[in-house]
Amino acid sequence: MTPTNPTTNPTMETTLRTDVLIVGGGPAGLSMAALLGRFGVDCVLVERRAAVNRHPRARSINVRTSEIFRQLGILDEIRAVCLPSEWCEEFIYTETLTGPEIGRTSLKVQPIVGGVAVSPAPWLLSSQDRIEPIIRARAESYPTVDVRFGTELSSVEVDGHAVRATLTSGPATPSTIQARYVVAADGAGSLVRRSLDIDLDGPTELATLVNCHFNADLGPWTDHRPAGLYWTTAPARNVFQKIDTDDRWLCQIGYDPRVNQPEDFTPEMAAAWIRRSIGDPDVAIEVLDVIPWVMASTVAERLRHDSAFLIGDAAHQLPPSGGFGMNTAIQDAHNLAWKLAYVLRGWAGDELLDTYHEERAPIARYNADRSLENTRNVGRIRKQFEAGGNPDEVAAAVAATGRYGNWLGMDL
Repeated sequence: MTPTNPTTNPTMETTLRTDVLIVGGGPAGLSMAALLGRFGVDCVLVERRAAVNRHPRARSINVRTSEIFRQLGILDEIRAVCLPSEWCEEFIYTETLTGPEIGRTSLKVQPIVGGVAVSPAPWLLSSQDRIEPIIRARAESYPTVDVRFGTELSSVEVDGHAVRATLTSGPATPSTIQARYVVAADGAGSLVRRSLDIDLDGPTELATLVNCHFNADLGPWTDHRPAGLYWTTAPARNVFQKIDTDDRWLCQIGYDPRVNQPEDFTPEMAAAWIRRSIGDPDVAIEVLDVIPWVMASTVAERLRHDSAFLIGDAAHQLPPSGGFGMNTAIQDAHNLAWKLAYVLRGWAGDELLDTYHEERAPIARYNADRSLENTRNVGRIRKQFEAGGNPDEVAAAVAATGRYGNWLGMDL
């Protein structure tokens, strides 16, 4: 089968045929396409966006994910769009960027144990908008991979032997695609997961936040103390994240939905909040975009249903503290890709595919739980400080976050 030879039925509806349909073109879906392409598997990826995401979103590339990028031959390209290593060594807790520092924790995330390197791949900090184009280019370099941005999944039917889906692309006549398998990488609101009536287990609506992507010169308060994250406290709680070596930043603003709604966060309101978090009312800020989201810590009750598989945010939603969301997603793809290839080639039976859920669901649950634990530990630091806790109590709260930033064992 090939993903590029359509046929036309009597109603003039275009029908495509392929081995694997991938729904979603974020890091999980693009990695799945690249990994399947590496095995020579015919696949079609559809993504409703016209281009890769321009919002930074995920930043952390842990060691295991770097190893996967190394297998794909793109680690050097990824490394070239990452921050220098000194930005990967600490987290800083502070009242505001200009105000008193509450404490710091050291990050022990690089693959070095007892002075010995345990992996040739490093832990890195970049941004999703820089990473996605590199993975996409690698996926499109394989002749068996057909990447179609600007194409949306309208419906999907799955049984034990086949997948049939309807695709729309602008004003064109809807087309159908027949595949042996479908891989849902279509995000937290996954149409594929909902079509299969697969529930999510775990707490939802843990917090309401907005991601703010902005340009500002924060060098006077950060260049002398580079850090992966800068956490600030009330009345303008925030977390600052440097995106690149220019003046591009990402921050996450938590808000009370009883007081504000997502639509309240205009660029002007977001800029005012950011200035309060910095502690300088005059700093120049250019807000590029504002995206509301809700924190959850959930895992799908099953990651396989007949010929359908869930990966990435379609399979699990992790709190961001620890940066395991994108990493868990890409590692889902890595676990599943070779198994699909082996079954399609007749080298293994269908039961091999059951091991995808068996292996990945416990890891997703563990990563979600630890990420939520990280979030709560940061919350304790803030509450201690905001309640006027004495310095020893605040220092103890900072020390209690030691696992947050020391996750090499969890990573590997």
